[in-house]
Amino acid sequence: MTNLPMLVIPDDAAARIRATVQRKQDEMHEALRKSAEERIASGITVSDPKQVVVIRTASDARRTEVETAACDVYYGFFDGEQKIDWYAFFDRLEQYGFSVETIESPAARKIQRFVRRIRDEER
Repeated sequence: MTNLPMLVIPDDAAARIRATVQRKQDEMHEALRKSAEERIASGITVSDPKQVVVIRTASDARRTEVETAACDVYYGFFDGEQKIDWYAFFDRLEQYGFSVETIESPAARKIQRFVRRIRDEER
């Protein structure tokens, strides 16, 4: 194994880096929240059950549309809640056109991890 030189960052530079990273994360979350609020205010829902897409696999849940809908549901109905009622969450998600087969499915687990990551990064 090669011994690489250790990189030493001065404390003031490290503090500026941490502050920049935190600011960028805050800006990203604010943009997500604002976008979700705008879509919710416009009344985006799916009333025709024929239009609902069933997502089964974790790769299905990684689709941008599913993540956007999950953000909308989180910010619109569960933002700030310590514990998320996943049954209610997935019922709301279905109004956006996406349904999971079961709450234990790989797709549901992937969405739960995605939403928890958003929630935890806000703290």
